[in-house]
Amino acid sequence: MSSQLPLGLRLADRCDFDSFFPGRNAALIRQLRALVDEGGPALVYLGGDPGTGKSHLLQAALRRLTDHGGTGAYLPLAMAGEELSPATLQGLETLDLICLDDLDRIAWETRWSAAVADLLGRAGACPTRLLLSGRQAATGLPAPEGLGFRLHLATVLELQPLADDEKIWALQARARALGLKLPESVGRWLLRHHPGDLGALSRLLESLDYASLAAQRRLTVPFIRSLLGPGAPLR
Repeated sequence: MSSQLPLGLRLADRCDFDSFFPGRNAALIRQLRALVDEGGPALVYLGGDPGTGKSHLLQAALRRLTDHGGTGAYLPLAMAGEELSPATLQGLETLDLICLDDLDRIAWETRWSAAVADLLGRAGACPTRLLLSGRQAATGLPAPEGLGFRLHLATVLELQPLADDEKIWALQARARALGLKLPESVGRWLLRHHPGDLGALSRLLESLDYASLAAQRRLTVPFIRSLLGPGAPLR
């Protein structure tokens, strides 16, 4: 088994370390690479605001591990109650890396928090590593059934958000990967009229890529305005 995902899910193709624009997070990225390549802390908590790239980095870590023959699982806990149940966590401690995304989504739910605490306890007796993420600081999460106590043992990494100029550079890098040229003026227009996190802007850019290919048009402000309008919501 190389990786585990809930039924119907797969790792996003673009989620690897090379495609992540680090901004002020270069040292953090090096720590995550080292966690995968060299081992390291058994329990790491990655905190950060929505849209800073936590899901991207958890999937990147799992992809890097499994590409080198390791075993692991990525579980987006925002889907708890839909395709995931606490029973999903059973047996994961036998894997090399367990990635639990959006831990704050379930920390207030007694059954889930107890199941995660139990997983952390079982994993402590194994060589597996755990990479967790959440919007709150690890110390700010509730502590039912011992979860908060165990999180106090985690190595905590904090993702720093990108400045607007860095978001433009990141969008230009994503555009180059798609075979597009994104002028700086267009990037600034997108940020001004369609503010959102970098993930949402990247998805918008991919949609614009399809539209520009279909229309045989370059990405210009007039062309994008004709598609989106000056203040159309991101989709």
